[in-house]
Amino acid sequence: LEDIAVLVPTLDPVAGLVAERLARLPWADGPLPVHVAGGLPLAGLAAGARALAVVRALRAHLAAPALAEVLPTLRTVGEEARHLSHGAAADLVWSLGTVGGNPARPEGALDWTPRLAERERDLAEQLSRAQAAEDDPDRPALARRAHDLERLLADLRAVRPALEALAGVAALAVRAAPLGALWPALRDFLGEWLLQPGEGLRVQTVLDERLRPLAEAAACRALTGEDALEAIEGVFQGTRTAAGRFGEPRVYVGTIGGAVGLAFGAVRVIGLADGHLPS
Repeated sequence: LEDIAVLVPTLDPVAGLVAERLARLPWADGPLPVHVAGGLPLAGLAAGARALAVVRALRAHLAAPALAEVLPTLRTVGEEARHLSHGAAADLVWSLGTVGGNPARPEGALDWTPRLAERERDLAEQLSRAQAAEDDPDRPALARRAHDLERLLADLRAVRPALEALAGVAALAVRAAPLGALWPALRDFLGEWLLQPGEGLRVQTVLDERLRPLAEAAACRALTGEDALEAIEGVFQGTRTAAGRFGEPRVYVGTIGGAVGLAFGAVRVIGLADGHLPS
């Protein structure tokens, strides 16, 4: 395998797509081994994209649309394993009756926590009335709502601990906590509540290697609140993860320029087009 190379004009985003496609080819022991020279962007991996969505939701002060995108990626609680779909997450967020914060009112991100408790009591009361009316022929509409209310209440209870934990991180940002306090809280949240598919290093561990020294640096103590979140997203965007090691029995995926001086038995070049490559 190490004698085979697939070369691309630029690493991003083509190398990641090629690596994923090669990994799906039939192989004796799991996916076909691939080495991407230069690594893959952390934000391009499934877990990385989910973690980045969390950071951007915090920067958006947990506005309802951003929060609805994040909820399906969070771990739920309860006896039955529940995974919120995007539709169910949107229904739940908008049923809470708040829209989160915005640049003019960032403290709106803190509205979610009290609203969760209030809405759970309200849904439980509505469900009780609807179930009591199931056999009442004069109240068919309320009886039909019982199923929808039961689902909504179950979704709320399942995701409430994760949402409250996320609101706790948002509270630090709203109160202009420094990077040294904000990043550990966000790191712990990602480790406990973010659903990260696949095996290997967790996204918060990869980021911590770069962000912990930054958070401890005296020069970065002035980074607080929104500035701290912006710094975290900047580090996120610049972080790459290793994909195999050169010399191992893996198909080599890299740029044409990066392969200068290397020898392979078989080479496929993707993207050959007159006027583009070569220019």
